[in-house]
Amino acid sequence: MKIKRMLVEELNQRITANINFNDSLNVITGSNGSGKTTFLKACWYLYSGNIGNAIEEIYFRRMEIETDQLTLNVQCSDPSSEDPKYIVSIQPKTNFRFQPKELMESLDTPLEGTWDEIKDRLWRYRFITALNHDSLFFPTFRRVEGGFLLGNKNNKIVRGKRAGLISDETIDDELTKALKAASSALTEFDNKFVCSMSTADVEKLVADTKARMDSKQREEYELLAEKISTSIRQWQATGGADATGAEYLRGILGNVTAVEKERDHIVEPMRSLNYEISQYFPNRTIEINKLKLGDGRNNIAATSLSAGEKQLFSVTTQPGFRQPY
Repeated sequence: MKIKRMLVEELNQRITANINFNDSLNVITGSNGSGKTTFLKACWYLYSGNIGNAIEEIYFRRMEIETDQLTLNVQCSDPSSEDPKYIVSIQPKTNFRFQPKELMESLDTPLEGTWDEIKDRLWRYRFITALNHDSLFFPTFRRVEGGFLLGNKNNKIVRGKRAGLISDETIDDELTKALKAASSALTEFDNKFVCSMSTADVEKLVADTKARMDSKQREEYELLAEKISTSIRQWQATGGADATGAEYLRGILGNVTAVEKERDHIVEPMRSLNYEISQYFPNRTIEINKLKLGDGRNNIAATSLSAGEKQLFSVTTQPGFRQPY
């Protein structure tokens, strides 16, 4: 999913702008209180399908976001009124991945009315927007290390968790649970909202992703073995004639080449992460769940990184592992 453009009118009573986004890096700057966070919040709420949150939490007269999939427009008749009227509309730009006929037909006519009149019908727009976008919203570099809050019990609990003796619910302190609940409430399908990131979260992300990669590769090689076996049996059934042997060998080679290509696709996120780590952490190799990332001479455990390094490691790891395997 790519954001192409964001238009706002009277955002926070002061910002009116029509901003075109670059395909790669975009930098938003401004003094404290100038509205940077509100602008990012508006973007997130719209493209993730949290349209109701945008209406309830943000002061605006009009917001319109254009992505590579659709254009979503939300208008407010009078933001200073106690009961303004809203108009919500979606214009598809391409065929959606998810487009049930009934929901698509409901988009032909914009949704209009006061908040009480539209809130129970807004789910259609929420579903269409959220299900056809995928994104990661990581609004802060701040981290909360659960172990820091657990004091002297940390070592015992972490050892117990790694041994499979203690569940996540047992380990999580109240603040961690609250942050996870907030992330879950704001996450819409494949649009993930990350409130905070701890070393344990990164370790789990890396371990789970590596496990999925390994499982997918095993499946591919099992299918390859079956195809090779089938080809050999078919060749034998023909009497093993030389004329057909070359044909079957070419077929086997094609299957092997296809699996190798798929394998490269599966491990690409890990390869890319390894490259990024080598760039951001020169001369270091970071160890996490017995996996070594980077190409430096000095090995260091992920838990031993400084606070700033942990932040960088978290922000580097999350986006790279967002692809399905």
